[in-house]
Amino acid sequence: MTWITNLAGLFFDTATSALGAGFQALRDPAGFLKDDLPPEADDLTKWIQDRNRRACRRHARNEADGLYSDLGALRRPRYAHCGPYLDSINEGPDSGGSYGPPFTGGQCSANYRVFATRNLTPGNAVGQNVCNTTPGVEITPSGGLPGPIRGIRIANTTIGSIPAEEGFLKYGNNQEFSLGGRFKGCLSPLFAITSLQRVDGQPDNCGNPPNEYNPPSWPPNLPSLPPPTIAPPGGDGDDDIFIDPDGNIVICEDGDCTTPRPPGSGNGPDSGGGPGSPDGDPQETNPNDPNNPNEVSGCVEDGNVLTGVQIEVTQAPPNYQGLGDIYYRSCWVWMGPSSGLLDMVSDGKAIEDGQFVIPDSRDCTCFKVRANPGFRVSVQAYSRPKEE
Repeated sequence: MTWITNLAGLFFDTATSALGAGFQALRDPAGFLKDDLPPEADDLTKWIQDRNRRACRRHARNEADGLYSDLGALRRPRYAHCGPYLDSINEGPDSGGSYGPPFTGGQCSANYRVFATRNLTPGNAVGQNVCNTTPGVEITPSGGLPGPIRGIRIANTTIGSIPAEEGFLKYGNNQEFSLGGRFKGCLSPLFAITSLQRVDGQPDNCGNPPNEYNPPSWPPNLPSLPPPTIAPPGGDGDDDIFIDPDGNIVICEDGDCTTPRPPGSGNGPDSGGGPGSPDGDPQETNPNDPNNPNEVSGCVEDGNVLTGVQIEVTQAPPNYQGLGDIYYRSCWVWMGPSSGLLDMVSDGKAIEDGQFVIPDSRDCTCFKVRANPGFRVSVQAYSRPKEE
């Protein structure tokens, strides 16, 4: 094993599972990254914190550049522990991600007139953070645009030299129609569809758009990272940490790089081998399923143990008021050694969107998740080989 492989082993075993050696890192990983370490901290802890911070900053740049756009909601990398640190250096997201279409209908093979609230450039009102807003204006050209209509995508841009956002109407076969830009920080709403009308006058009764993940908006034009200033504890060269297009962490030194590993994949002192890998495809609850209404279940492949399930909230009841991306009483979660021996875990009563729910024992192989009325959730099981 090379020096960088050994050093990376220390990083993954302490940094992404426990996030550090001491200093309450296991109990408060976000605080470990945000708060500067005291002078008496050892060199390894300082290096672990610094490379974690650099990983967070590289992740923010990947997000701002749209590098994860093709991954989909369930495969988008999770760096929730980075939030407080990135916010403290003004590199955090400007808004949170959300699920669900902003309108109903629009799925027919017909041309549509689309009406929306569109934010326009505010002229001399930039310093007042106020935008001129035109509500309910038609945003499509004469003759409309071919369906299906999928919503509005918002991308980072600039107006002159000022950070701004540009809206794109998504329609037809993965096509987009530009709606223009608005300055960031405006007090008026984001671009939003208010109504749809079929050009031929026929009823718009071909169904609703599927739920979609709208990622957070990140600051554009984040500066390039300078070289690391915290030296590695030992070794014969410089090292740095990188994030690949799938959100995996790679540590390199003099051209020698580790195998990409997802955030949170370290062994840690009590994890028994880490979360492993996705087991099977994600399953989404369906209230109209006659056999298992709003419930999904399954068991991992033979020879493996269930390390947990990752839960995404894909639908919430109308007018539901949660706490950001934290949902109360959205679902119930069971895990156990077989489909007939399941124990309820308490995490389901309040979950963060994308939360990884861990079994209460190491002998679990099966799971069941039931969404409450009005909610739909998608569940991805994780497993790893049983230890000999």
